[in-house]
Amino acid sequence: GVMLLILGGLIVTYGRARRRVFAEAAPALAGVPFSLYLGWISVASVINFTIGLRQLGWQTAEGLSVTLTLGLLVVIVGLALVISRVFRDMVFPLVVAWALVWVWVARLREVPELGWAALIGAAVAALGGIVLSRLGSRKTPWQLRDEAAAAAEAEIVARNASRVRE
Repeated sequence: GVMLLILGGLIVTYGRARRRVFAEAAPALAGVPFSLYLGWISVASVINFTIGLRQLGWQTAEGLSVTLTLGLLVVIVGLALVISRVFRDMVFPLVVAWALVWVWVARLREVPELGWAALIGAAVAALGGIVLSRLGSRKTPWQLRDEAAAAAEAEIVARNASRVRE
């Protein structure tokens, strides 16, 4: 429960921090601590979810358990790639990759297919995250200024149009 509250608060904080970075109201490095923490708590939430199911007594056949875990790996790698593209963030997917390398280390002897899948997921998250975070660019200050001016102008036109109707 507490981890989900932390995760929710971090998602909101991360979004606000990235918006400020995009608007150049904050330096690019201002979002790094939030990316690190959000990446870590995202992977930890997935791991704790599977541990929680086991503690509740939810048992599956070995093959189904591995399949479910592989599905969760796909979800976390997909999340890393989406965040890297949408928020142009390289740190988050690298944290996910780092965590998945440790899953590989921990699970390689017990469940080799899971260990290797975690390593492949780490490579995809790292390489894909770097590439996707570099696509596109932040808006320049003059683009932001022009957009703000256009929005203000549209608001004035709409206000004047409503006055004419009266």
